[in-house]
Amino acid sequence: MKNILIILVLFLFSTLSKGQSPASASRPLVLVSFGVLQSIAKEIGEDHFSFLNISEKSDGHEFEPQPELIKNFKKAQGLILNGLDYEPWFPQVKKHYSGPVLIASEGVSRLKQPDPHAWLDPMNGIIYAENIKNFLIKLQPEAKSQLEARFENLRKKLVAISIEAKTKFRSIKNRKVVTSHSSFNYLAKALDLTFYSPQGSNAEQEPSARDLKKIIETVRQEKINALFLEHGIASGTLKTIARETKQDISGTLYSDKLTDATGPAADYLSLVKANLEKLYEALK
Repeated sequence: MKNILIILVLFLFSTLSKGQSPASASRPLVLVSFGVLQSIAKEIGEDHFSFLNISEKSDGHEFEPQPELIKNFKKAQGLILNGLDYEPWFPQVKKHYSGPVLIASEGVSRLKQPDPHAWLDPMNGIIYAENIKNFLIKLQPEAKSQLEARFENLRKKLVAISIEAKTKFRSIKNRKVVTSHSSFNYLAKALDLTFYSPQGSNAEQEPSARDLKKIIETVRQEKINALFLEHGIASGTLKTIARETKQDISGTLYSDKLTDATGPAADYLSLVKANLEKLYEALK
């Protein structure tokens, strides 16, 4: 009996030291490709599944599969990807995973310009959430009523956020913004804003001198005073634009990297609200 108690204590210590409660450790494992998907999935299914962000230690765009991923593939009952060319690494490792896969952006009206950040429009967030809800119901049909209720709660919040934002932004006259790289095209379309970026959709690619000069001229000519850094993206280029145009940087926007628990974008809903609040304050 004493030996059994020792084993149980060691097991509990092991699971808790890894940041998991015994209950979450026993739930079916679903892998997600980055933090925003994990946050949406947890809003709906955290009582029934354990969601592991496989790119937690790296940038979701630049994630490089490691041997640990193959091990997790073997344990996972599901895999949630963004799609829209966000996960170029997946074809390399697809042969190692035979379980069900969800493309969370399925059903989103795709823009002409390359931009995988569709979730930044809260109405697209509803599409993501419904896809995830349906996927989880297939994995665990007995939890259908609870998953649908959690989804409906999230849906109502996102609808309210969207309606409030469109009402507030309707009165804004200067509707032009500069950001570090081209992540906000879906949000721009939703709010009828225009975003300029020196780096395009590839945050790792430095802008050419010609592109940088063009952005600086645009800021001056259009009298743009909303210049934003992007969380997780190098700030040097934006600071150069601000210095050359004698503009202050308005703050930081959030695309696919969440903050820690004490930050302003610790989960998906907080991220959406933070972006809308910061944009409105800079543009009004």
